[in-house]
Parts: sequence; C-alpha cells; structure tokens
Amino acid sequence: MKAVILISIKELAVTLAKLSPNCQINVAFELSNINTEYLQSPILRSSPNINKAIELGWNPTIGVEHEFHLTI
Repeated sequence: MKAVILISIKELAVTLAKLSPNCQINVAFELSNINTEYLQSPILRSSPNINKAIELGWNPTIGVEHEFHLTI
C-alpha cells in the first residue's frame, strides 16, 4: 500500500502560485481571531482517507501538480 501524503491548504496554494508565475499570485496566510458571530466547526482538521479505495484496487496515478496544470 502506498503512503498517504498530507498536504495543507497553504501548501496547495503555494504550489498553485508556483505553477502560475505569469499571474503573480502572492499567498498570504493569516491566523485571525475566532469570530464569535460564526459557529465554530467541531472538525478542526480533516484528512480524507483513501485506504478503502486502494483496498478496492484504485491507485492515485496523477499528482497534485499535474492536476493543477490540467485545471489552469
């Protein structure tokens, strides 16, 4: 079984910015104070598990960078 790679939203944003040098994307990362007007999610960290799909025979064959190239 392949190792599961965790990637953060910030890492995805930085990867996308690097793949789009002509767009001059700057990634800004700020931790803001919790706004009490909104409900706080009980899920603080989510990492989807693809183990069941792998057990059924599926394998990820395309990387994140390639997918971004197809998207942009």
